[in-house]
Amino acid sequence: MLHSFPAVTRRVLRLYGWLFAGAGLAFVFGSSPLTSLINQGSSFLPWARPLEGASRSLWLGVTGSLMAAVSYLSFALAQDPGRRIAWNCLLLAKAVSTALFAIFSAMEQNTLFLLGFAVDGAIFAHLFALRQGQRGEALLATRWDGGSPFYEVWFAKMNEASTGNALWLRYALESSRQGASASCWYALFDRAGGRVTKGRWEAPISEWERGEACPFRLGESRLKDGGLQGRNGGISWDLSWKKEAPAFRFIPSWLSGLLPSEYVSPAGLARFSGRFLADQKEYLFQEAPGSLGHLWGRRMAQEWRWAHAVFAGGTVFEIVSARVRLGPWLSPPLTSANLWHEGRIYRSSPWSLLMSGSRAEAGLWLFRVSLGDLTAEGECGQDHSLLARLEYSSPEGRRLACDNSKTGFMRLRLSGRDGASIARLENPDSAAVEEARGIA
Repeated sequence: MLHSFPAVTRRVLRLYGWLFAGAGLAFVFGSSPLTSLINQGSSFLPWARPLEGASRSLWLGVTGSLMAAVSYLSFALAQDPGRRIAWNCLLLAKAVSTALFAIFSAMEQNTLFLLGFAVDGAIFAHLFALRQGQRGEALLATRWDGGSPFYEVWFAKMNEASTGNALWLRYALESSRQGASASCWYALFDRAGGRVTKGRWEAPISEWERGEACPFRLGESRLKDGGLQGRNGGISWDLSWKKEAPAFRFIPSWLSGLLPSEYVSPAGLARFSGRFLADQKEYLFQEAPGSLGHLWGRRMAQEWRWAHAVFAGGTVFEIVSARVRLGPWLSPPLTSANLWHEGRIYRSSPWSLLMSGSRAEAGLWLFRVSLGDLTAEGECGQDHSLLARLEYSSPEGRRLACDNSKTGFMRLRLSGRDGASIARLENPDSAAVEEARGIA
């Protein structure tokens, strides 16, 4: 069910957020002046007397309210481990208490506080591990809880080696002030015909369904673990997929919920088999390499570049570089990448979000990113003879134009920590290269 709150409600709730944050800081770092301020009220109230000593009742009351909230969050997650906001709140509470115990130990020069640091630190580490395990089990699960603004997208891309054809499919939810809807998108890149067939259909959110095994169902169109179906008029597809590489994660867990969007590839490499039918012409895909992506959030990025390529031998590289709005500020390009090479996954570190090299030059996207033991650098470009121009709308009202290429190229060079070359790879005609910018 869609929850549509008036703007004044959101403003009041934001004010409460700042009020609670300020009160928390006052209780923690201004206990003496706060106690003195409260004690001044004793002269105005009948049968009142000043609080004495450490104000035991006051501080234990605040602690009790916090523990009640933390208990509720734990019980709520026991019923539904997919509640992202509940996880964030629970982990935040334990992270702050752990840090404060360490701060108090230093301020008071009393190692007794380190007992609290050890206990809450262990609980935080355990909860974090539980959350990471949960994130791995439900990478396709629907994140939308009925709120607004919000968007959620699942997409698949694949390239058939025998024909050179490529296919891109998108299942989407959008919730804004104007209402909520569900839609299916497609783009078929016909190499022999030299054309792109693209389109979409949309329906009110009341026609959309979800379930544990099927996060998206709109009429005869559905997405499920291992399968993709779609049907509308003369367009239809029926494809199966199987995973060959682990999930690629692009947003550090500690940033989950803080950035306006999140993105994960549940299958960094998948093999797709089945058919796509467009106006009575059939396109077959047999063990076609590709990937499956899932993104969601309050608003889309201001602009982004994204690329994914499968190389000979099963090496896979995926990279995304985006600028996002954080309150009134626009971030610099944030770049994250994943590599699957010789049976091992390499991920860029959280710190490389700002430190990775990413730039456009002479129609190419040039990049350089650290992946732990390896460094990946290279360039990629779009196939302008087979390009799909798509328009998206972010839930808050912005419009974006996206140039979608699924028959582009990528050259990749891998080197070790000592700079020695490890591999030079090239995908000449089946790399996905995408660029999106806002429309004025």
